[in-house]
Amino acid sequence: MRRASGSFAERYGPWAVVAGASEGLGAAFATELARRGLHVVLVARRQAPLDALADRLRSE
Repeated sequence: MRRASGSFAERYGPWAVVAGASEGLGAAFATELARRGLHVVLVARRQAPLDALADRLRSE
C-alpha cells in the first residue's frame, strides 16, 4: 500500500464536524482529530458533556 505524503490536515482539510461528540466513539473520534491538528466542530444533544469535551480539547 502506498502511503500518501503530507499531514493529515493537508490530505483531508483543516476542519471536521463530529456528530454525537458528547461521549463514546464520537468523543474519541473528535479527540483524535484534534490531536492530528484539525479544527473540530462538535455536535451533540447533551450540552454538559459536550462542553466538558470542548474544554478538554481546548486545554490540550
